[in-house]
Amino acid sequence: MIYFIVIVFIIYTLYRLNTIDKNISDIKNASSTIKPSISNAHVNATLDNIETPIKNTPEIVTKQTSDSTPLVSRPTEKLATENRTASIPTNKQSNSDTEFKLGGKVFTGVGVVAVLLGVGFFLRYAFENNLISQGARVFIGCIFGAILIGIGHYLRKKYASYGTSLIGAGLGMFYLSIYAAYSFYQLIDPFLAFVCLTMITAASVCLALWYDSKPLIGFSFAGAFIMPFLLPFSENMNTLFVYIIVVNAGALFIARYKVWPVLTIGSLIGTSLIYVKWLSGPYTDDLFTPTIVYCTIIFLSYFTTSLLNFIYRDRNYQGVDAFLLYATPIAYFLLNLQIMKTQDSIALLAFVIGMFNFIMFCIIRFGFSHIGDLKKFSEGILFMATIFIAGAVGLHFEGSTLTIMWTLQAAAMTYIGYILRSKINSLLGVGMSVLVGLKILFVGVTLPDGAVAIFNGRGITLLLVTIMYIAIWAIFHYEMLKSENDSYINKDEGTASKNIAIVGTLGTILLWINLEAYGFITDYLSYMPLLWILFGIVVISVSFFIREKLPRFLAYPVIITAFIVMIFDQWHIDPVNYPLFFNTRLLTAVVLAIVCGVIVKLMKIYSSQLAEGEKGIRLTFLLLGNLAVIWAGTLEILTYFNQQLIVLPDQTSVIIENTKRVTLSIFWLLYALAGLGIGIFMRSVFARYFSICLFGITIFKIFLYDTANLSDVYRFVSFIVLGIILLIVGFSYYRFKDRIEQFVNASE
Repeated sequence: MIYFIVIVFIIYTLYRLNTIDKNISDIKNASSTIKPSISNAHVNATLDNIETPIKNTPEIVTKQTSDSTPLVSRPTEKLATENRTASIPTNKQSNSDTEFKLGGKVFTGVGVVAVLLGVGFFLRYAFENNLISQGARVFIGCIFGAILIGIGHYLRKKYASYGTSLIGAGLGMFYLSIYAAYSFYQLIDPFLAFVCLTMITAASVCLALWYDSKPLIGFSFAGAFIMPFLLPFSENMNTLFVYIIVVNAGALFIARYKVWPVLTIGSLIGTSLIYVKWLSGPYTDDLFTPTIVYCTIIFLSYFTTSLLNFIYRDRNYQGVDAFLLYATPIAYFLLNLQIMKTQDSIALLAFVIGMFNFIMFCIIRFGFSHIGDLKKFSEGILFMATIFIAGAVGLHFEGSTLTIMWTLQAAAMTYIGYILRSKINSLLGVGMSVLVGLKILFVGVTLPDGAVAIFNGRGITLLLVTIMYIAIWAIFHYEMLKSENDSYINKDEGTASKNIAIVGTLGTILLWINLEAYGFITDYLSYMPLLWILFGIVVISVSFFIREKLPRFLAYPVIITAFIVMIFDQWHIDPVNYPLFFNTRLLTAVVLAIVCGVIVKLMKIYSSQLAEGEKGIRLTFLLLGNLAVIWAGTLEILTYFNQQLIVLPDQTSVIIENTKRVTLSIFWLLYALAGLGIGIFMRSVFARYFSICLFGITIFKIFLYDTANLSDVYRFVSFIVLGIILLIVGFSYYRFKDRIEQFVNASE
């Protein structure tokens, strides 16, 4: 039963969405039709009527000149006001309409139900007290139904809705009476009951067509679909399914030519309900083949109806077209899940549905797409084919094979949508690429046993995923270069699709790098920041080349994260396994400094591509590069002397400690001096300010920390070096004063 609930929900949702879309288009068409009629016909007629008085009557001319508003505009304004007034219903009209709906329709419907209930209570009282014989009870019910039908037919000439309601009530009395004669009193056999109920249904259908009444036709077919629940012929498979096929054929035929889409929706729901009853009751496993054959025939009739509706578009039948197109395969699949015993059989069912839609797409697209609106129909069935084939692949395959299958399908759907200029299929391909990305992110990609680094099954899978994302980006990138009128996709959808492809590409490559490092590099955490930094600079360089901002904004956090990981993870390293001044810590810091310099240079070269807030990132990378070198150099010096303290005797520890402090201060001073020189000759304000700050920190360190425990020799060395460097700094500022002022003023 849960499948039926899901089917009804999907069917109702699809129908409501298509109804809303149709109503919106009708409103737009109506508004575009009304506006010209007001602005052209009525206004021109008004101007023609007032033309003669303006020319021949002096009083009017005098009045016009004395007034600020020309008389010619006044009739037009008055006409427009009258039209607006006429088109907007007053509160009284609105209240009267509401009152009519409440009193005329709602109360009538409640009244009909009340009459039926009253008759039912009376009959039950009569039955319980044996006041009326069984045959008389059935006869009275039929007579009462005939009276209601007659009264309804008579009143329908002046009160159509009210009369139709009475006719429906009369037909209901006939249904109840015949069913009571069969089920409660056993006055007639099942075959005769079936014939009688069928005749009542046929009569009600004829009356509905005669009166052109949608409510009555709905009531008629509701009785037809209820009949299998009332009579035992539903126990016989052939009888039941032949009956369903005949009823559906009649309903679809009438719905097609009377433009009653609700009848098609109701018949699909009724058929699904009967099929669920069959599967839940008489069905057995040995009836699988005939059951699936009958079900296929029934749902092929819905597919054929949808196909015909797209061919003959002159009947304004748009709502039910899309409804049948999408609801039919979904309902067929969900209804047959119960009789599929294994996951592979469910996958086969989904694959067959998908391949049927794909074959029909090929036939229609390459042979009949010029007929009616079959071009749109073919795009819709290709959309459904993709979904079902993807589902079949997901149910049958697993691991890397599933990822590769979905990857190829996503790329194919995006490209097919691009070739066919079909937005829905291109966006479906993008959606499938998102599914692929989520799978490799949360489920992962397996690595075969005995695999080698990079050149393995996982690497091939991730390479194909990367190529898929790049292909999707290329399709939408070149499509976005076209004018909006020439493109089959709007700007927002194209930009979103490109961004998804960019995120997927970078995410897949970064995941690939991490997986390979984790699986094949010993102590991979030491090399991870270096790999991230190299990845970041490649992405940033490519982003400038392809003129895309998003890759840079994704690469910036990766490099910053690499710096943070380097700081915390490589604070302490084993000098035995990692020789001083020749280890991953110093290598990573130097590479980071070089990369930051390259990023700053690229930003300068391609400054026209930078976003508004991107220029501030330049200073961030200048700071990161310098801090990385100072941090790594400082740790190398500290580690070297700390190792000496462990190896050498205790009496030399004071000397080594003092040497460590002085060496560290000299390193900072030399680095600051080099930065100042670069800042002056390269005209870098940041380099000069950074050097000045480092000078200040070093001076405080020497005066407040280094000299506190130093001997006179080390104090002499510290202050002499500090003094010489500061004198050089001061001379540089005097020597290059004009140069500094020149580019400082220019930068301002």
